[in-house]
Amino acid sequence: MSAIEKLTVLLRQYGCTLKRQKKHQVWSLPNGKTFTRAATPSDRRAANNSLSDLKRELGLTKQTATVGVRRERKAKIKRDNRPTFNAVPVNPALADQLRVSGSVESVLRDRIAELEERMNHCWGCRFRSWWNKRLKVLTRS
Repeated sequence: MSAIEKLTVLLRQYGCTLKRQKKHQVWSLPNGKTFTRAATPSDRRAANNSLSDLKRELGLTKQTATVGVRRERKAKIKRDNRPTFNAVPVNPALADQLRVSGSVESVLRDRIAELEERMNHCWGCRFRSWWNKRLKVLTRS
């Protein structure tokens, strides 16, 4: 059954009377309210919308919301996403070779310090420091 047929059946079933009909059909409902519907539908949902409006005016649909019991909030999980580093034993022969060549050791120390500093900052902080270093390099050129 289409929405227009259901609308017609409801209007007849509840004893509604047609007051006037030109560009709109104005119906008088038994409860004293008026129901208006367009003579020509505006879109494909017009009949379904009119049916819903009529049911609402006749009191066939529930108008108030039912309030339920709220569930408990979920506990937030605290996570420590920082990776942990374990000390690795160094080969003594390799350590002696690195001490002899001081330039390599200083570069490695600088790199290790930079990596440790990175671990103590969030992504935004790391990006900002990278960007500032990049600007310094570009302004020097």
